[in-house]
Amino acid sequence: MSAIDTDKHAELRAFLGLLSELQSKGKITGEQFREYRELWIKQQPNDRDVTVWGLKKLLNVERNPELPRNQLTKTQKPGRQKL
Repeated sequence: MSAIDTDKHAELRAFLGLLSELQSKGKITGEQFREYRELWIKQQPNDRDVTVWGLKKLLNVERNPELPRNQLTKTQKPGRQKL
């Protein structure tokens, strides 16, 4: 196994760890976990970086509740509109 293959496996393990953390905190479902995993496998490295960035942002929403609503990721559903 080459160093490049090892790096790819390490990146995949880290990504799966991120997905596991999101799922354990109720931020994504099991179905979304599988979808993101499949997406990762099909994506190019630059696209993967964007995906990871978005998921990390989703993970941190709880810690930064003041984020504007227009910064929600695709896995989040906006709350009910106040009348």
